[in-house]
Amino acid sequence: ATKVGNKPDRAGLRPENVRRALDESLARLDTDGDWAVSLSAKQDGTRDDRQLTSSGSHVFRLPDILELHEEIESTYAWTDVYLLKAEDLGSTVGADDDKIWMTIVDPGWLTTREDAEAWCEVEFSWLSGDDLDNACYPRQLRAP
Repeated sequence: ATKVGNKPDRAGLRPENVRRALDESLARLDTDGDWAVSLSAKQDGTRDDRQLTSSGSHVFRLPDILELHEEIESTYAWTDVYLLKAEDLGSTVGADDDKIWMTIVDPGWLTTREDAEAWCEVEFSWLSGDDLDNACYPRQLRAP
């Protein structure tokens, strides 16, 4: 399992900061129909056996989701990174859309699903199949 984060001070990782990150992302989001990738998609309380929180748990709470988002944002600082709810994208449909938090990375040049899949394969070259889909999943940037 991959361990996420290593921040000893979690004071800034409050639920209201998750909402602030969402609002900031929505203000920047361009739902132009191009493609991006989801590098995290979790509900408050999601158990992910492929990842560990910074505290060593497989169960992700809102502070863990925000910490993971911030880590991804730092890793991909050269491009657009958004914290969204699944309901914010038309390419995601399901009963829990209002509960699923996604970190979306948009390199800016993914015009097709195939482009997004190829980006995932390069960025996560050591993964394949379900493991790759869990780590990096194509999402079309379109309004719901």
